[in-house]
Amino acid sequence: MNIYEIITERIIERVEKMIENGDTANWLCPWQRLGLPKSYITEKTYSGINLWLLESGYYLTWNQYLDIKKKNPDVNLKKGSKSHLCVYFNHQEIEDEETGETKKVPYLKYYRLFESGDFENLPPKDKLIEYEHEEHTDIDEFLSAYAENADVKITIKKSDKAYYSPLYDEIVIPKPSMFPDYNSFVAVATHEIVHSSGGKKRLNRIKDDFREDETYSKEELVAQMGSSLLCFLLGYDTADTVNNDVNYIRGWLSHLKDNTRELVSAGAHAQRAVDYIMNIVKQ
Repeated sequence: MNIYEIITERIIERVEKMIENGDTANWLCPWQRLGLPKSYITEKTYSGINLWLLESGYYLTWNQYLDIKKKNPDVNLKKGSKSHLCVYFNHQEIEDEETGETKKVPYLKYYRLFESGDFENLPPKDKLIEYEHEEHTDIDEFLSAYAENADVKITIKKSDKAYYSPLYDEIVIPKPSMFPDYNSFVAVATHEIVHSSGGKKRLNRIKDDFREDETYSKEELVAQMGSSLLCFLLGYDTADTVNNDVNYIRGWLSHLKDNTRELVSAGAHAQRAVDYIMNIVKQ
């Protein structure tokens, strides 16, 4: 039995024990959550489709920025900053030419916003704690090598979300400074890397029905079990990250009616994914 199989077997045993004892999963998000997107000036939350268009954070219009700059000339928009689309929905009263009646006609307008983090010397609104971590060149090199050799984009930024997008073939990970514990950052990064290994130009594990509940649940099991293996190999597994891994796996297995045979299948896929990733990184 190799080390992959030993770790996989132990994970399965712990999840099976949780099911046997009737324990519920209590997974904790390992990074700080930023909340919904808001206006920097009014602090009102954007709504509707804007929740899909905007990530968490505070936003300003160009005119709002100019008004602030009049009072504080040191506030400047950083070079290369990109604006974000925001949609405004309202009604306009129009008189019907035939009946003379006034009716309300809906219309959409859009305008552009800049995220508050794109400005220099702008007083911060959020109370985000910036955690300091010592340099981890091994992980930096691991991520860079995987991104280059696997031909996948890895974006690390201030974000409420961690995900792999099969459509854009991109991994998004919250900044390390958003994690109280650096090991948790590695766990999240490796989770998304395992997802990306299933892309069409790699192991082709993620199919077009990826977002269907059962298929998505199975892929989450693969990603988390693969992450556990990678964290062990990279030397970033701790009691806390392992416990959180098990809770996460237990939660997704409940979507599959606690069918523990799915863990065996997920473990096999996870081992293939980790082999692929490690070979890619060593190229």
